[in-house]
Amino acid sequence: MPTYTEMFWTIRNEQTTNPLQVLCTTVEPIESLRGDTFGAITEARHLGVTWEQIGEALHQRPGIVRCEDVAMRSSAFVADSGSA
Repeated sequence: MPTYTEMFWTIRNEQTTNPLQVLCTTVEPIESLRGDTFGAITEARHLGVTWEQIGEALHQRPGIVRCEDVAMRSSAFVADSGSA
């Protein structure tokens, strides 16, 4: 399986003008990375890492990171609730 970097360069080198093709090709790696980030944030918070430290690590403001975390938890809860 190619790495995310290899997939990015493959897509970029195609120089497609079709944004739908780019979305279709990149949705899986993007969602995977978001899930990995969400898991890392959850683990960091359990270990006592502050929102400020997480924001700094992600090059984002702490409030934005916290809001995204809440949104991810909410959507995960809705998805889990819907499958029950």
